[in-house]
Amino acid sequence: MIKHTDLLNTLIACVGGLGLIAGLLRYVDDWREKRKERPIEFSVLEAMWEALSGGVTAIGVFWILEGYGVNELAAVGISFMAAYLGVRIIAHYIKRFLDNRLGAKS
Repeated sequence: MIKHTDLLNTLIACVGGLGLIAGLLRYVDDWREKRKERPIEFSVLEAMWEALSGGVTAIGVFWILEGYGVNELAAVGISFMAAYLGVRIIAHYIKRFLDNRLGAKS
């Protein structure tokens, strides 16, 4: 029988890996859209940055959901979606939410 901590560590490793893949998919998707407008080169550095930020985002969201006691499988799925959205989109919506709450004009 696998211990709960071992299961949690395995899930975090899987979530991180899925997050890396999701971030990379997001970059390729954005790159393909930008390439339609004008010729643009594929940047390995930007792709690695998107993959890394997707992995970190997925792990962070997974830990937050685990802290709230959300089902592990649901937390993995939501973490994957958050990784695909990426840090830029999440930061944009947090900024928009805070601007609306604090009454700042954008």
